[in-house]
Amino acid sequence: MIRNQALKQGNPFGALIGVSSLIAAFLYVAGFTFRWSYFYNFGVQHLVFKLSLQSFLITAIELVRLPRNILLSFVFIVVPFLALNGSLRLVRWAAESGANKFYKTPALAIIRLLGLESPLVVDALRALVILYCTFMWSSHIGYTAFQKDIVNTPDNPLPAVTVVLDRQTAEPELGVACWPEGTANLEIIGNARRIRNLQEANFTCNSDTVTWRLLYRDDACIYVFASQPAQVIAGKRPLVIVIPASSKTRLVIN
Repeated sequence: MIRNQALKQGNPFGALIGVSSLIAAFLYVAGFTFRWSYFYNFGVQHLVFKLSLQSFLITAIELVRLPRNILLSFVFIVVPFLALNGSLRLVRWAAESGANKFYKTPALAIIRLLGLESPLVVDALRALVILYCTFMWSSHIGYTAFQKDIVNTPDNPLPAVTVVLDRQTAEPELGVACWPEGTANLEIIGNARRIRNLQEANFTCNSDTVTWRLLYRDDACIYVFASQPAQVIAGKRPLVIVIPASSKTRLVIN
């Protein structure tokens, strides 16, 4: 429809502009939703609002670069879009069949109710289906990536890290570290027993089953999480620690 209108108006680039806008919206929705779904499962979805538009576009390009994701796009996006187009054609065919009122009457009612006689409404409906299906597609990929990255494997793409905290400072202590001492005066909101168990078990230290990895860092905070073997973590949300970034905090990438 956009292409036909552009050709009638003598503007051959009009269709290209319309398609480019749709592609840009598709990439933005895919990149944003992937990051939202990924960080949401870690419990830090607010990080999405710190990312730039360019990062979403790059993320989306990385998604469509993988053959598996392209195949999934046919299931999540192409098939529903073809089903919508087929339904629209079926309704129009039924509305134009003058002899059989059994098909024509309900088809005309659907067209009037949904406003399908307007090309703008039809194009908007198609765009809505594409964007929603893109949301579901990239959300599924984000959750799949989360499940893969929380598992402690040699090929995990997130780097193993060691965070060094300078305790010779007047700033408040982190509260969770590799040694059990110094927890008596902590002020805790939430599960105090959970904090004590983490301290006593030295869970914040790397072990045979736990490797701490870097999730995200910026000028304000460092986000690290505990990756574990698949049989231990079993798709559950890993332990995530948010550490204030300062001149007293050093990050060692192993």
